[in-house]
Amino acid sequence: MTKPTTDDLRKAYGLGGYSATRAELRKLVSPMLEVQARHTDLAGLIDSSPICGDEPHQMKVRPTWSAIRDALDLDTLTALCMGSVKWTEVTEAIRSPAHLGAPSTTSKSGYTFGRPHSLTSEMVAANNAAIMGDAEFLPTVAYEPSTFGLQDVIEVHDHIVERCEVSTNDAFSAMRKYHSTEEWHDKCSAAQNMVELRGAYEISAYSELPERVKNCIALTELQFDDVDAPTEPEAPTTVAKYELPAAAESSLIDLALKNAKLPSIATLIEEINGASAKIAEAQAKAEAEASLMASASAPTVASGAYPSGKVRLKVAADVFGFTGAKRKTFDFKIPVWEWDAPHPLVPAIDENYIFRAESLLMVLYSIITNQPAWLHGHTGCGKTTKLEQVAAYTNFPFMRVNFDSEISRADLIGRDTLVNDGGATASTFVEGILPQMLQTPCIACFDECDFMRADVAYVMQRSLEGNGLLLTEDGGRLIKPHPMFRAFATANTVGQGDEFGMYQGARVQSQAFLNRFKTFVHVPYMTATERRKLITSHHKLKADTLDKVCKYITEHLEAFTNAKVLQPISPRNFMAFSQAIVAFTDMFGDEAKAIEMAFDMTILNACTTQDKAVLKGIGNRVLK
Repeated sequence: MTKPTTDDLRKAYGLGGYSATRAELRKLVSPMLEVQARHTDLAGLIDSSPICGDEPHQMKVRPTWSAIRDALDLDTLTALCMGSVKWTEVTEAIRSPAHLGAPSTTSKSGYTFGRPHSLTSEMVAANNAAIMGDAEFLPTVAYEPSTFGLQDVIEVHDHIVERCEVSTNDAFSAMRKYHSTEEWHDKCSAAQNMVELRGAYEISAYSELPERVKNCIALTELQFDDVDAPTEPEAPTTVAKYELPAAAESSLIDLALKNAKLPSIATLIEEINGASAKIAEAQAKAEAEASLMASASAPTVASGAYPSGKVRLKVAADVFGFTGAKRKTFDFKIPVWEWDAPHPLVPAIDENYIFRAESLLMVLYSIITNQPAWLHGHTGCGKTTKLEQVAAYTNFPFMRVNFDSEISRADLIGRDTLVNDGGATASTFVEGILPQMLQTPCIACFDECDFMRADVAYVMQRSLEGNGLLLTEDGGRLIKPHPMFRAFATANTVGQGDEFGMYQGARVQSQAFLNRFKTFVHVPYMTATERRKLITSHHKLKADTLDKVCKYITEHLEAFTNAKVLQPISPRNFMAFSQAIVAFTDMFGDEAKAIEMAFDMTILNACTTQDKAVLKGIGNRVLK
């Protein structure tokens, strides 16, 4: 790992602008930080720092080495490049700023992020002298006010307000310090009047701004110590791939390698390329996890009913307690909530619930990537229960709405309601279930979604796209979705009508609505082995009785899926059947009579005459 040379640093400072200099210093220091940060618990570092977080006096910094690098000031970046400050000093300044950091009068946290107290003004002056010699040290250039148009000044204001999270008055107050001339102050006053009079607007992309505007933004931001200078996105990491030399050269190289008792050149190149691919894969995985953590780190403020919480990334196999082959399959990280107190919307964990790997992978994929998913399968296959248990194991709040043909737009969006306000009747807007879900970090379950009226379904389209919900009934108020809101639909069909002839009332949904769901997950019935395991985890049946019950369930399911009967048998049904057998056996001491009574009570008595004849025939054959 080569340290940047003085010539490298001199070129960086000779670029003529604060933003350009800082961007170049970041490039120079990146190889050093990337290597050193591998041995640092960055998530723990940021989490333990009193100056990092979501409070008004704290900074929001992602737990990645590049985000930490981008939050460092110019002097600290320079000192790292020169070796006068070490990475460990930077991390200690972040972890314990009161003892090892540098105080700041302009920072909202009271400290300059990552700047150690050992980086004194004398050291900064020495570093600058070593780089520039006798030349004037000017990493910034102030452009003349005459080069700025009125729109340029407004662009500076818009970016300062967005990046520094300050008011218009504070932004223009800082901008006036860019130049002390009367001309510049007049332009700032004129721009401020226009800003206060204009309506809605869109901020311009930083990369498209003229250099003078970028420079003015950078210099103005220096007055708000915690703000990072804008930078262009980093180029993606590319994997170097080595080619096999020509045949003649390969032969000579192989001969030398053989004498040294080493593998052939072809084998070595294959191993190197394979290792490079794994490194790139690991980097991509780390970046994906960092991105997920960034989206998950949005503040969750406690209300009267719900506690505050934060998200941690944990290995899925650990969360669900998987071992063996399943552990290898689920060796990736997923978001898991940690709450300050028990959350009333988090379901209870069913220790005996059996997760099926394929469908669970698809559900977790939808949670990680924030893509709405449509779970479909026959009644009783466990679609809703699967989502409930995923929520239970990950501590996600679970919110469910059951659809039928009577669900209206007002039920979803909300409606005006008359209330008594101090003795007078007033109209107030009461939010429906959809805006409540959107504003909550939750797994939102739209149950029996194919029973909804197609015209009502259009109400949900914008929210499924991640663009929030516009409440036209409440003056056009926009409800933005919480970063950890996740949408799932469950249905017996794929939304294109009842192809089985078993689900009367299932509607054909618009393709425009269905297209908003990026993942479709088929949830099959449990296997015979899984059904047996579920029964034995709850009820103690004799071995031969258990065999009979399991065989009956299998034949009942075959009859149902082949449309010989319309009566399904879900886990709820066969668990009730098993429980009744145990109870009646204890009561009467006659197992044969207990099976017959339990069979009639839990299965046959719920059937139509036709289904009853078919299922009774199966029962007489396998349960006797």
